Amino acid sequence: MTQLVIQPATLRTNTVAQVRTTAIGLATLTIAIVVALYATAVRLDAPPLMTAGMVLLAALVGAQGVRTDCGWNAASRLIAPGEHRPAAVLSSHVTGILVGSAVTAGLVAVLAAVTPNFGPTWLAFPLIIVGALRLFRATTMLPGGWKVRRMWERWGALRFMGVFGFFLGLGFVTTIVSPGFFLMAAWSVQSGTLYVPAAIFAGFAGGRIATSLIAAAGDAKSSSVICQTVDTVKSRITPLGYIEGGLAVLIGIALLVGVSV
Repeated sequence: MTQLVIQPATLRTNTVAQVRTTAIGLATLTIAIVVALYATAVRLDAPPLMTAGMVLLAALVGAQGVRTDCGWNAASRLIAPGEHRPAAVLSSHVTGILVGSAVTAGLVAVLAAVTPNFGPTWLAFPLIIVGALRLFRATTMLPGGWKVRRMWERWGALRFMGVFGFFLGLGFVTTIVSPGFFLMAAWSVQSGTLYVPAAIFAGFAGGRIATSLIAAAGDAKSSSVICQTVDTVKSRITPLGYIEGGLAVLIGIALLVGVSV
């Protein structure tokens, strides 16, 4: 009786194809969620350009998350050695990020409902100041942050990466990569609605997911150094801090001069 022997190269090719297909599908889903929430917020009289600017700012903050210890560890574990369900693990992680961001958006929306709405103008100077600081210190992260417990890996990659994604999606539990996170939270609170926080934190989740998917696709191709792509992504996202800072300054100036579109 002839036995079918699958060569390692074939397994590697199948893994790359599976991860790539899953990554494209998850990225498309995330973009659709962000666009749908943004469109709903604008339909309910949220300023379209200002809201778009804050969603983009949130995405930039989220994308830089891979520079934190937890962000790096999560991205480097997405394609775990010996894991035969990379697509399921990747989907679990992305779902965790989306759920975590949705929870934070809900908490912010509740806070918005019980907080007096003074309008967005008061955020002009914080946006300009924080943006200017990011332009000079684009890679500085806030100290502290809770660490996801490595002992939880005994749950298996599927559950562990889902829970890991949830805590990353919350945004404020693990290390906060940029003070821009507080700006997007403050903007969400002053909006006084549900859909603006939902759109902004969906943008944050989208940024988190983007760097994770890029790292996962690269790790699936690497047969020797599983973390090589994560380090490459980490080193190449430095300009995002400068873009984030510049965008914050522009939004702050727009508020000062009375732009409300």
